[in-house]
Amino acid sequence: MKFVRRPIFSFNYNFVDYCYNVTLSAQNGSVALTPSDNLLCNYKVHLPYGNRVRLLLQIGDEPSTTLSNEVSEGRMFCSGLNVVVWNGASNWTHCSDDDTPKPNVEVESVGNIVTVSISASGGNRFPSLRFWYEAVPDLELVGGCQFGEVLVHKYCAFVVREVKSWSDAEDQCVTFGGHLLSIRDTNAQFVVDNLLLKR
Repeated sequence: MKFVRRPIFSFNYNFVDYCYNVTLSAQNGSVALTPSDNLLCNYKVHLPYGNRVRLLLQIGDEPSTTLSNEVSEGRMFCSGLNVVVWNGASNWTHCSDDDTPKPNVEVESVGNIVTVSISASGGNRFPSLRFWYEAVPDLELVGGCQFGEVLVHKYCAFVVREVKSWSDAEDQCVTFGGHLLSIRDTNAQFVVDNLLLKR
């Protein structure tokens, strides 16, 4: 870098937590957090089309014997650990402080995405938080296909996101033991559209 005369410049930055805007897309997985003050985390579990997300969330060190699926009113400000689980258009919200019971929450998504937002503020001690998730295949859409594939009539199809000529794409499909997909009806077109848009 070369400076001519005496330039004036400045830069601004904000600290972003290590868990801010993390996308999880494996067939199953888990996250464990020991929250600290001013923590802000956003996890998106985004599975391939044809799979729903089954998520189990535990607040606190001791597993609860009860599961909560109730939607609670979100608070404008939560002095403690605030957890929001988004499932399509609906959400589950819980503000946890020292006096609040620590629930377990089990959610099965309506689509292939669940988002978990976690924030901690107003204290020095917060309960731990863990969540586990797994893919629940919709057998009508995936049949006996592998994770990430969908059933189109009697064939398993998946998307390769590379720009190729038709002949190069066909050659690559042959190396996988298949061929490029031919769309011959509206049902196949619907499945392919959703596979591309909701991947």
